[in-house]
Amino acid sequence: MVLSDGTNSLTLTDDLTELSPFWQPVVQAVTYTLTGAMLVDESIKLAGRPLTFQSEPNAGWVEYAKVEQLHRWACVLGKQLTLTRYGDSLTVVFNRESGQAVEAKPVLDIGRAPWPEDWMLLTLRLMTI
Repeated sequence: MVLSDGTNSLTLTDDLTELSPFWQPVVQAVTYTLTGAMLVDESIKLAGRPLTFQSEPNAGWVEYAKVEQLHRWACVLGKQLTLTRYGDSLTVVFNRESGQAVEAKPVLDIGRAPWPEDWMLLTLRLMTI
């Protein structure tokens, strides 16, 4: 999996688990008329597919230096990235609606500040635009 802002690219392991692979792009609104009849309105979402990737205890670890780069990108308002995974390319932004966009904790907490080569368990929240 590769994330790019057009200038810099960041390669992440393909071992990250996608938590929501089955997105339903249909949105529905149900209302009732004054006579009690039900009106159902449905349409297709054109964007906004959530993409949440997460490390597992035994796989998908990410180096601290890469987590730092993700965090720097997430701190930029309106930052758009290209996500390339399994040959597909999507334009994405960080998804802050479902929690912190970039969360990480050390695989092995040894009571010191992480070094760039230390391994982290990552949760990365993105969405398509």
